[in-house]
Amino acid sequence: MVIDSLREDIPTVIIRPSGITTSYVEPFPGWIQGFRGFDPPIVFYGKGEYPCAVWDPNCLIDVVPVDVVVNATMAAIAKHGYVQHPEINVYHIASSYVNPLLVSQLFDYCYEFFNSSPFVNSKGDEVKVEKMKYFDNMSDFSNYISKKLLKQDDEVQDLIEVEHSKCKQKQDNETDSKQKTEKMS
Repeated sequence: MVIDSLREDIPTVIIRPSGITTSYVEPFPGWIQGFRGFDPPIVFYGKGEYPCAVWDPNCLIDVVPVDVVVNATMAAIAKHGYVQHPEINVYHIASSYVNPLLVSQLFDYCYEFFNSSPFVNSKGDEVKVEKMKYFDNMSDFSNYISKKLLKQDDEVQDLIEVEHSKCKQKQDNETDSKQKTEKMS
């Protein structure tokens, strides 16, 4: 290993966390710097932009809060920082053995949370989320996405027709008003 050959007599600790997510306690619950890890799927789900996925709902996922990773890192450094015989130590920081979490459980929790505390869109409307849909193959997933897009196309087409009708009505009213004005003069 490259690190082992270059470290000489320096105590070395390698930290290997699983998926890092928002903090549990410090600096405050839910904190994370940036938008990475497992947080984007959760946020997009809450905004109604991630209603389905090609996932096994019974698959275990392993996420660890960032403050737990930091605390474990500091503990490992403290333990191995002043050793007489420097070694290389590797720590795997994970939670699935002690606290297993299924994909379906995670999105069930997200569903409950976002229904009780929904995102508000740019129009000021609360975003309603659906239960996560899981697909076990790309074919079914693609069919679902295609149907969703076609439905959106139909909704856009309906909206265009309504707006066109409003414009036509406004033009007709202006024409009638103009004709009445011309008759009066």
